[in-house]
Amino acid sequence: MRLHRPVQALALGMKQLDPESLSQRLPVQYDQEELKDIACGINAHLERVEQFMARERALLDQASHEFRTPIAVISGALDVLARQALPACAAPPIQRMRATVDNLTEIMVALLYLSREPMSSAPDDPVELDRLLPGLVKDHQHLLDGKPVQFSVHTHQTLCLQVPEAMLRIAIGNLLRNAAENTYDGTITVRLKDGVLSVTDSGEGFDTAQASLHYLSLLRNSTRAGTGKGLGLFLVRRICERFRWTLTLESMPTLGTRAELDFRTRLVQYR
Repeated sequence: MRLHRPVQALALGMKQLDPESLSQRLPVQYDQEELKDIACGINAHLERVEQFMARERALLDQASHEFRTPIAVISGALDVLARQALPACAAPPIQRMRATVDNLTEIMVALLYLSREPMSSAPDDPVELDRLLPGLVKDHQHLLDGKPVQFSVHTHQTLCLQVPEAMLRIAIGNLLRNAAENTYDGTITVRLKDGVLSVTDSGEGFDTAQASLHYLSLLRNSTRAGTGKGLGLFLVRRICERFRWTLTLESMPTLGTRAELDFRTRLVQYR
């Protein structure tokens, strides 16, 4: 009994730790040295986790600010080109460059957003995903140029999410881009149904076990992700964690890939 109650108190303190809140520590005032050592060890681990998260947020913040100047320069140059009397053949590459700049701008916004602590106040305006989706698909149409591939969009519901629109664009855009870049013939089906968005392609597919190992490697090494390799996966994972979405990938070599984003934990309107 003398040891039972302190152990229960320690266990209760651990259960009450909120993973969303930093700077939490367990009390270490125990008569038993063993329990004191356990509590101190847990606090040391919490300290390391807090330092890791601080470094990650600093990386995201620095990367977003590094993007700002070159993006502004390129965007300004494109504005100048748009006012020139250029031959018709120059229009498609300029449009692609503009789409790329817009994508980089959204990534910069996402990095800045993710580098900040989640805030409970000032809720985001609802975004109607069923209305946003056709435009997102159109923005990625240029990735299919020169290939016998087409997008097929099916929206079976009205769905509103109370999240920043840029976060939706980044997450969904990454799935569309991956499908478009890895499909060389056939159809990419984009479907919104029952609170789940799916992107199914007829591409080459991949070994999910090997892809999972590579994916986890990128996520565990934020410095590597921050250099540009796997940045899309890094951002999608962080966005899903922030909003408690579920990302699922199903694929087989030569049979294509199906990616799903489950939004049902953050629905505002759904019918």
